[in-house]
Amino acid sequence: MLTLPVLVAGTDAGGEEFAEETHTMVLNREGALIFLQHAVTPQKTVRIFNLQNDAAANFRVVGLTRPPTSEGAEWGVEYLNEGMNIWGVDFPSQQRESDLNAAALLECQVCKNKFFWPVTLMEVEVLNSTGVIQNFCDKCHMPTNWAYADTARRPPQFGLQNHAAPTPQAQVEQERRESKRMLVKLPVLVRNQKGVAETSRTENMSPGDLAVALALDLKIEEIVTVVCPHTATGRNLERSAQVMRRTNAGVRGRTLYGMKYVVPAAKTQ
Repeated sequence: MLTLPVLVAGTDAGGEEFAEETHTMVLNREGALIFLQHAVTPQKTVRIFNLQNDAAANFRVVGLTRPPTSEGAEWGVEYLNEGMNIWGVDFPSQQRESDLNAAALLECQVCKNKFFWPVTLMEVEVLNSTGVIQNFCDKCHMPTNWAYADTARRPPQFGLQNHAAPTPQAQVEQERRESKRMLVKLPVLVRNQKGVAETSRTENMSPGDLAVALALDLKIEEIVTVVCPHTATGRNLERSAQVMRRTNAGVRGRTLYGMKYVVPAAKTQ
């Protein structure tokens, strides 16, 4: 159990982009439990920034770990890519082979088909908390909600959940999870070599680059300083980026720039 300040960016359950400063509640080798005021959708991808060390990674939303309240909800998330660790915490290595091959007999809540699913540590956390995760059902031919086949193992919160089939959008998002670029608007600050700075919001981004519309007049191959995400309370990391492309942003006085993060050249003596 560890509280770390984070910024979570993605698309909420209503299809609107959001960027929310919040905190972790529990950390583990595969992901975390985080508190969010925004409602999100299982199988969606969110990007999480650790505001203490500026590390970031993409995560899959696994599901709720307790019923939501008027203040928000607790969600289980896990890394999209194995071996990631943005928390700055060394976790003990897995000692037992059974830890690597956990599985559970689950039941589709639409067609009642039963299947022995391999499950991750975070999926077990969600199943034991609210009782439901999402998986693709071969009989329903779509993503559906799954719960423990043994009703005695289902938690008390299980009866409070809506077990209808999730929207097809969840399957589309699962198919797109390999995409490295996220269409998300994060607060960003860009400063040119003359020290002139402008704040804006990203149009899209990936771990290595970003697109942003600015009133600044920047040249192709120009090196700028970028702070993303730019927050009032977090520790803002300055990184060097090179302008790779520029196009008309469709808004008078603004240009859409594509920038790639670079390692600044060493200064000569």
